[in-house]
Amino acid sequence: MIINNISILNFCKVRLAFLSLFVLSTLACTLFTNYPILTNENPTEIVATQTIMPVLISPLPSPTTSPIPTDEPTIVAEYNPELEFDFTDLSPYHRAMRPEFVDDIEAMAAAGASRYDIEVEVTFPESGEAQLAGKELVRYTNTEAVPLSEIYFRLYPNLPDYGGEIMVEEVSVAGTPVEPVLEAEDSALRVPLIEPLQRGEATIVSLTFRATAAPTVNAGYNVFSYSDQTLAMAGFYPAIAVYDDEGWNIDVPPPYGDVTYLDVALYQVQLTVPEAMVVAASGSQVDSQINGDGTKTLTLVSGPMRDFYIAIR
Repeated sequence: MIINNISILNFCKVRLAFLSLFVLSTLACTLFTNYPILTNENPTEIVATQTIMPVLISPLPSPTTSPIPTDEPTIVAEYNPELEFDFTDLSPYHRAMRPEFVDDIEAMAAAGASRYDIEVEVTFPESGEAQLAGKELVRYTNTEAVPLSEIYFRLYPNLPDYGGEIMVEEVSVAGTPVEPVLEAEDSALRVPLIEPLQRGEATIVSLTFRATAAPTVNAGYNVFSYSDQTLAMAGFYPAIAVYDDEGWNIDVPPPYGDVTYLDVALYQVQLTVPEAMVVAASGSQVDSQINGDGTKTLTLVSGPMRDFYIAIR
């Protein structure tokens, strides 16, 4: 009887601890998250949400060489003017934050958070599958204690239990084309660097990609799928994998739980969809443009986020 009482007491303590953690996480998200920005033309057109992780970046291991500089990281190699994007302008991200937390953007940038600029167009052919065509620029800073000779990207739609497909067509590093290599059952893409990226240095990777979201299946995650006229776009873009104490984390996850394991980053996304579609997305909408061909383009930005999600109906 004593053993049973102790077991019950321990169980209750675990439940209480879990509940406390949930409440604290909810309060943190409420404090840090900006309210959605809606268009004046149609205030119900988009539902924008954002969640900020309370712990934004894990502490860096003690460096064996010089520490990361406090100013802007050094860009290695020559950047292609055709891929021009001003990653130093942090003002668009401010609109995704409450005024009292705008300084968090500068703090994240100084800490080396990656910055994504993504353009993606979504079409719905008669085949019954949703098709995505996109291009991506991402600025990556080496915040590790060792030089890096490659960068890995996760291709989550290629996981066996996602039910979709993503194909990267072209890759360049600092404007120079490179030959990537698929690994981890095609769910990871190894991008070789032109020269080792030293601690504190940054480079810019450009990728073009295509993806297909198939109808929902009764197995796996069902977070990248198209069914009942609703498109779920979890992990729709090539995302930089996490580098941890075991190196690049590119293991194929099991078909349950939270598959996403990514570092916190900043996002700007231009999404083109049929004009009649309703969009719910991470971050905040800062612009909407009617293109005159039956489509519209929404500009979305985020504060610090682990990934970027879009749903379309």
